[in-house]
Amino acid sequence: AGAQSAGMPQETAAERQRKQQLRKLGYQIDARYYQMPLSQLRELAKQGNVQALTHLAERYLFQLDGHPREPDYEAGFSYREEARAVLQQAYALGNMHAAAMISESYLLEKQPQEAAAWNLVARRSGDTLSADWFLKTKDYQALTDQQKAGAAQQADRLMQSLQQRKPA
Repeated sequence: AGAQSAGMPQETAAERQRKQQLRKLGYQIDARYYQMPLSQLRELAKQGNVQALTHLAERYLFQLDGHPREPDYEAGFSYREEARAVLQQAYALGNMHAAAMISESYLLEKQPQEAAAWNLVARRSGDTLSADWFLKTKDYQALTDQQKAGAAQQADRLMQSLQQRKPA
Protein backbone atom coordinates (compact mmCIF):
# COMPACT_ATOMS: atom_id res chain seq x y z
CA ALA A 1 0.00 0.00 0.00
CA GLY A 2 2.93 2.32 0.67
CA ALA A 3 3.94 2.34 -2.99
CA GLN A 4 0.41 3.33 -4.06
CA SER A 5 0.24 6.28 -1.68
CA ALA A 6 3.50 7.59 -3.14
CA GLY A 7 1.67 8.11 -6.43
CA MET A 8 2.79 7.29 -9.94
CA PRO A 9 6.47 7.74 -10.75
CA GLN A 10 7.20 11.04 -12.44
CA GLU A 11 7.57 10.94 -16.18
CA THR A 12 11.20 11.55 -17.12
CA ALA A 13 12.10 14.44 -19.40
CA ALA A 14 13.32 11.93 -22.01
CA GLU A 15 10.02 10.01 -21.92
CA ARG A 16 8.01 13.25 -22.19
CA GLN A 17 10.16 14.34 -25.16
CA ARG A 18 9.70 10.91 -26.83
CA LYS A 19 5.90 11.16 -26.47
CA GLN A 20 5.89 14.71 -27.86
CA GLN A 21 7.94 13.52 -30.85
CA LEU A 22 5.49 10.64 -31.52
CA ARG A 23 2.54 13.06 -31.35
CA LYS A 24 4.32 15.52 -33.65
CA LEU A 25 5.03 12.77 -36.19
CA GLY A 26 1.38 11.69 -36.16
CA TYR A 27 1.53 8.38 -34.30
CA GLN A 28 -1.22 9.17 -31.83
CA ILE A 29 -4.84 9.50 -32.85
CA ASP A 30 -7.52 10.75 -30.47
CA ALA A 31 -9.70 7.86 -29.24
CA ARG A 32 -12.90 9.56 -30.41
CA TYR A 33 -12.01 8.82 -34.06
CA TYR A 34 -12.12 5.09 -33.31
CA GLN A 35 -15.76 5.43 -32.21
CA MET A 36 -16.96 7.40 -35.24
CA PRO A 37 -19.16 5.90 -37.94
CA LEU A 38 -17.43 5.64 -41.32
CA SER A 39 -19.61 8.39 -42.83
CA GLN A 40 -18.55 10.92 -40.18
CA LEU A 41 -14.90 9.93 -40.54
CA ARG A 42 -15.10 10.42 -44.31
CA GLU A 43 -16.76 13.82 -43.86
CA LEU A 44 -14.02 15.03 -41.48
CA ALA A 45 -11.38 13.63 -43.83
CA LYS A 46 -12.90 15.63 -46.72
CA GLN A 47 -12.49 18.74 -44.58
CA GLY A 48 -8.76 18.01 -44.24
CA ASN A 49 -8.78 16.73 -40.64
CA VAL A 50 -5.39 14.98 -40.38
CA GLN A 51 -6.41 12.55 -37.64
CA ALA A 52 -9.59 11.61 -39.49
CA LEU A 53 -7.59 11.03 -42.69
CA THR A 54 -5.11 8.84 -40.83
CA HIS A 55 -7.69 6.74 -39.05
CA LEU A 56 -9.79 6.44 -42.21
CA ALA A 57 -6.73 4.88 -43.87
CA GLU A 58 -6.26 2.53 -40.91
CA ARG A 59 -9.88 1.46 -41.16
CA TYR A 60 -9.59 0.91 -44.90
CA LEU A 61 -6.38 -1.12 -44.59
CA PHE A 62 -6.95 -3.16 -41.46
CA GLN A 63 -10.69 -3.40 -40.92
CA LEU A 64 -12.36 -3.27 -44.33
CA ASP A 65 -9.88 -4.41 -47.00
CA GLY A 66 -10.59 -8.07 -47.68
CA HIS A 67 -13.31 -8.30 -45.01
CA PRO A 68 -16.65 -8.52 -46.88
CA ARG A 69 -18.51 -9.46 -43.68
CA GLU A 70 -17.79 -6.07 -42.09
CA PRO A 71 -21.01 -4.00 -41.99
CA ASP A 72 -19.33 -1.01 -43.73
CA TYR A 73 -17.72 -3.14 -46.46
CA GLU A 74 -18.40 -1.90 -50.02
CA ALA A 75 -17.84 -4.40 -52.83
CA GLY A 76 -15.63 -3.03 -55.58
CA PHE A 77 -14.15 -0.27 -53.40
CA SER A 78 -10.35 -0.01 -53.78
CA TYR A 79 -9.50 0.15 -50.08
CA ARG A 80 -5.71 -0.01 -50.38
CA GLU A 81 -5.51 2.63 -53.10
CA GLU A 82 -7.92 4.90 -51.23
CA ALA A 83 -5.97 4.38 -48.00
CA ARG A 84 -2.75 5.43 -49.74
CA ALA A 85 -4.45 8.47 -51.26
CA VAL A 86 -5.76 9.71 -47.90
CA LEU A 87 -2.41 8.97 -46.25
CA GLN A 88 -0.66 11.12 -48.87
CA GLN A 89 -3.13 13.88 -48.04
CA ALA A 90 -2.47 13.40 -44.30
CA TYR A 91 1.28 13.58 -44.95
CA ALA A 92 0.90 16.80 -46.95
CA LEU A 93 -1.08 18.24 -44.01
CA GLY A 94 1.62 17.37 -41.49
CA ASN A 95 1.34 13.70 -40.47
CA MET A 96 4.91 12.54 -41.09
CA HIS A 97 4.07 8.97 -39.95
CA ALA A 98 1.71 8.58 -42.92
CA ALA A 99 4.67 7.78 -45.20
CA ALA A 100 5.63 4.81 -43.01
CA MET A 101 2.02 3.61 -43.08
CA ILE A 102 2.09 3.69 -46.89
CA SER A 103 5.38 1.78 -46.79
CA GLU A 104 3.79 -0.86 -44.57
CA SER A 105 0.83 -1.21 -46.95
CA TYR A 106 3.23 -2.03 -49.80
CA LEU A 107 5.13 -4.46 -47.61
CA LEU A 108 1.87 -6.31 -46.90
CA GLU A 109 1.39 -6.59 -50.68
CA LYS A 110 4.90 -7.99 -51.13
CA GLN A 111 6.08 -4.93 -53.07
CA PRO A 112 9.36 -4.33 -51.20
CA GLN A 113 10.82 -1.76 -53.61
CA GLU A 114 7.69 0.45 -53.28
CA ALA A 115 7.84 -0.10 -49.53
CA ALA A 116 11.52 0.91 -49.50
CA ALA A 117 10.80 4.13 -51.40
CA TRP A 118 8.10 5.17 -48.94
CA ASN A 119 10.34 4.11 -46.06
CA LEU A 120 12.96 6.58 -47.30
CA VAL A 121 10.29 9.29 -47.41
CA ALA A 122 9.44 8.46 -43.78
CA ARG A 123 13.13 8.52 -42.76
CA ARG A 124 13.76 11.86 -44.49
CA SER A 125 10.69 13.25 -42.69
CA GLY A 126 12.11 12.33 -39.28
CA ASP A 127 10.10 9.15 -38.65
CA THR A 128 13.13 7.02 -37.81
CA LEU A 129 11.15 4.73 -35.48
CA SER A 130 9.21 3.17 -38.35
CA ALA A 131 12.08 3.56 -40.80
CA ASP A 132 14.47 1.59 -38.58
CA TRP A 133 11.91 -1.19 -38.10
CA PHE A 134 11.54 -1.64 -41.86
CA LEU A 135 15.29 -2.04 -42.40
CA LYS A 136 15.21 -5.18 -40.24
CA THR A 137 12.58 -6.94 -42.36
CA LYS A 138 13.65 -9.85 -44.54
CA ASP A 139 11.86 -8.22 -47.50
CA TYR A 140 14.09 -5.14 -47.25
CA GLN A 141 17.23 -7.20 -46.69
CA ALA A 142 16.46 -9.24 -49.83
CA LEU A 143 16.51 -6.13 -52.05
CA THR A 144 19.48 -5.84 -54.39
CA ASP A 145 21.64 -2.72 -54.45
CA GLN A 146 20.03 -1.88 -57.80
CA GLN A 147 16.53 -2.13 -56.27
CA LYS A 148 17.62 0.03 -53.32
CA ALA A 149 18.98 2.63 -55.76
CA GLY A 150 15.69 2.52 -57.67
CA ALA A 151 13.80 3.02 -54.40
CA ALA A 152 15.99 6.03 -53.57
CA GLN A 153 15.24 7.62 -56.96
CA GLN A 154 11.55 6.93 -56.49
CA ALA A 155 11.70 8.45 -52.99
CA ASP A 156 13.17 11.63 -54.52
CA ARG A 157 10.22 11.85 -56.93
CA LEU A 158 7.72 11.12 -54.13
CA MET A 159 9.22 13.82 -51.91
CA GLN A 160 8.91 16.37 -54.73
CA SER A 161 5.32 15.37 -55.43
CA LEU A 162 4.38 15.49 -51.73
CA GLN A 163 6.04 18.90 -51.31
CA GLN A 164 3.84 20.29 -54.07
CA ARG A 165 0.73 19.08 -52.24
CA LYS A 166 1.54 20.89 -49.00
CA PRO A 167 -0.63 23.93 -48.28
CA ALA A 168 1.12 27.27 -48.83
